[in-house]
Amino acid sequence: MPQKMSLKNIISSTLIEQTKLKTMKTLFNFKSLLLIISIMMVSTTFSKQMKDPISDDDLIQVVTNFETGNARINWKDNRIETIEITSSNGQFMPTIPVMGASELHLNDLINGTYTIVFKSNDAILYTKTIEINR
Repeated sequence: MPQKMSLKNIISSTLIEQTKLKTMKTLFNFKSLLLIISIMMVSTTFSKQMKDPISDDDLIQVVTNFETGNARINWKDNRIETIEITSSNGQFMPTIPVMGASELHLNDLINGTYTIVFKSNDAILYTKTIEINR
């Protein structure tokens, strides 16, 4: 014989199901929120590690001698470990290790435009573009 459900039981059962559904939605929203926060934290961490190259004239200076046409670069950032020089035609010179140094003479460069990239072990710190015209 089928059981008869009273209106009170039906309402109670419906309320229980609605509460379960709301709880599941809340948990899903909480998990989504937690995932979003985690993604934001990872994104922030990566953005701090992967800074864009910057130019800072206070820390990187190009000094030229107009009489001789010679130039040198001075820097005041001890994080700089290597320097890369690329000419405007794409010619790449070997990476120059400069740990502990504070200047580099550019006397042997021929006329042209050069991009100089100052790097630490794990990041590009500065970029500088110079033009040699003797």
